[in-house]
Amino acid sequence: MKRLFTTALTAALSAGAAQGVTIFSLDIGGTGHLESGFTALPISGSVTVGGIEFTQSVGSNGFRSDDPSPLTKDFAQANGGETMTVSFGGAGDLSAGLWQVEIWSYDYNFAADDFNTGILDDGVGTTLVTGATPNPSSTLVASTNRLPAVSFNFTSDGTSAYGVFLVDEPGSGTRTRLNALRLTLVPEPSSLALLGLSGLCMLRRRRF
Repeated sequence: MKRLFTTALTAALSAGAAQGVTIFSLDIGGTGHLESGFTALPISGSVTVGGIEFTQSVGSNGFRSDDPSPLTKDFAQANGGETMTVSFGGAGDLSAGLWQVEIWSYDYNFAADDFNTGILDDGVGTTLVTGATPNPSSTLVASTNRLPAVSFNFTSDGTSAYGVFLVDEPGSGTRTRLNALRLTLVPEPSSLALLGLSGLCMLRRRRF
């Protein structure tokens, strides 16, 4: 039964991908070292994906020659007190609904408990994650663990302008890296049910 459920879930996710679940994957500074499946977003630059212009602001070029992963090899970095941002287009560009944000980042001094990130709503910041980077080993040189450091959800009203920010508190004497970002529109429950049904249908076709 467990195997059947797992297979059905995998089929449902595959059906969701086939039906075009909205996902934006951005590799910050990825012009020279781009992760597969990601779009390069230049440091202090912009890129248009799916009709939305994503813009990264603040930060200098960072690079780790000993990191074999293109996802974390190059990045934007900022000193303590500087706020790095990524904007998701202008007012009304982001569809209404629940969105999941995943951020690949690394705070050089995560034990100092001074890392903050959150959502920008028409330029007003709301901190959603504070303290040490929750998954500090996620973007270290070792490429065996490349999970996002931060993940949170927010709701778009379909009319405002949104973005994310990262800041390392002033006086910390450290730097914060911004490696990559993924933005996913979370399907509504009814859509999830349809995806699950599609997955089960796909599984049924495979079994007969």
